[in-house]
Amino acid sequence: MRSRLPWFLLCLALAAYGFRQDGVLLRRELKPDTSETYSMTMKMKQVMNLPTGEMPMDIASTAKLTMKMGKLVPDKGAELEMITSDMDMKFDGPMAEMAQSSQPQMPKEVIVKGHIDARNRLTDLKPVGSGAQAMMMAGSTSMQNVGTFIEFPDRPVKIGDTWEIVIPKMPMLGNEEGKFLGKLVGEKEHEGKPVWVLSMEGVLAIKMDMAEMLKNNPGAAGGIPVQNMLITGTMDVKTQALVEKATGRTLSIESLIKGKQKVEVVDFGMTVEGVSEGTVKLELQKS
Repeated sequence: MRSRLPWFLLCLALAAYGFRQDGVLLRRELKPDTSETYSMTMKMKQVMNLPTGEMPMDIASTAKLTMKMGKLVPDKGAELEMITSDMDMKFDGPMAEMAQSSQPQMPKEVIVKGHIDARNRLTDLKPVGSGAQAMMMAGSTSMQNVGTFIEFPDRPVKIGDTWEIVIPKMPMLGNEEGKFLGKLVGEKEHEGKPVWVLSMEGVLAIKMDMAEMLKNNPGAAGGIPVQNMLITGTMDVKTQALVEKATGRTLSIESLIKGKQKVEVVDFGMTVEGVSEGTVKLELQKS
């Protein structure tokens, strides 16, 4: 028996090594009639280049994101309702008072419906409501695929492997697709739970045409004073997420965002350029 024990242990070690060589298949568990709640915090520093000189402004916002899963749908995953509530935004700097006074009144909640699949992909996202504010929030929520979840690869991956992530077409991107690079960085324990550490990075080209967004719904300005406005630029995103091994849930995710923007207000013949940098963080709240 003694002579067999080392060989047995060697076989186990080789089997474990072989499993690691094959990689892990990252997948999210889909449970109908369940919900998850995340706290959302954003801190952003923005500098606008005005005719009078550079004008800095700090923006801080908080919100709550509740994700409710419904029934499973073939080839789509689970029905999903994303509810953003308790929204609060504060400004600081020389332009803070003007920005605060011109900020449209925040709705009590914004609801977007769609689907989520086992690869963490959000699809068919549509706002509940037809106003411009709802459309803009829907576009922002569509970018939860950028900031809230990292899409899992279609194949098993090992630590250090990368895969392409396609950001779906949306109004904020001029209805063009974007591409990011995902990576399985490593593994560790987080609050007593084994987690995978994932990263994602890339640059998105922003092209948001307010007139185009409102073309099919001209009466839906929703409190936004300028309807003929074009926002272009880039958004450089670097994200790291902790994903629970047992369920595939995202426990926390933080993104560093650097942007360049150009805002053209066509009705007033005005163009303003600026840069921004900040972080967006989401954390799953304990149930």
